[in-house]
Amino acid sequence: MLIFSMVGLLSGHLGTNQAAAHQIAMSIASFTFTLCLGLSSAGTVRVGLALGFNDAQRARREGLRSTALAMGMMSLSAMCFFLFPRQLATLFSTDEDVVGLASKLVTIAAAFQIVDGLQAVMAGNLRGLGASRWAFMYAAFGYWCVGFPLSVWLSMVFGTVGLWYGLVAGLTVSALLQSWGFIKALKPPHFEKWRQELD
Repeated sequence: MLIFSMVGLLSGHLGTNQAAAHQIAMSIASFTFTLCLGLSSAGTVRVGLALGFNDAQRARREGLRSTALAMGMMSLSAMCFFLFPRQLATLFSTDEDVVGLASKLVTIAAAFQIVDGLQAVMAGNLRGLGASRWAFMYAAFGYWCVGFPLSVWLSMVFGTVGLWYGLVAGLTVSALLQSWGFIKALKPPHFEKWRQELD
């Protein structure tokens, strides 16, 4: 995602070790996120099929099923990140300064694993209902109106760690908005609207 690239550029301005630590932590976090992308795509298809059958209950069930799977996987990855941050970081570098900072970032990544997975899968569920525009707007608000400004501000106080605190905030806001949007979209007036647009 673009916001992670921008945060990577900002970390580069803080120093080479900071940039290296950021890239290590991002590589680790991105690996688990790909699993949620697969579930997000599956949720899009399954919710879309339920919409085609004009079955709001089925759409809710399929959306919650993909969400539960994502939450389970991301909970396991968060536990691994929290318990073994240094061991994971040493897979990528032997530099003590880089490994030390990367370990801190991996621990922060443990905090956003669940909300990152939630926002990804819920966005897929919204796309399944044909509400792609709303999924984009919720994500854009969370990333660019909350996450990125906070990352910039907190980096001035906490350095690279502050950048990641901002990411946690942005992803959390996006996850909450995506979840709220999906629940709202399943209510009768809104669900009927998506169904009519499909026709």
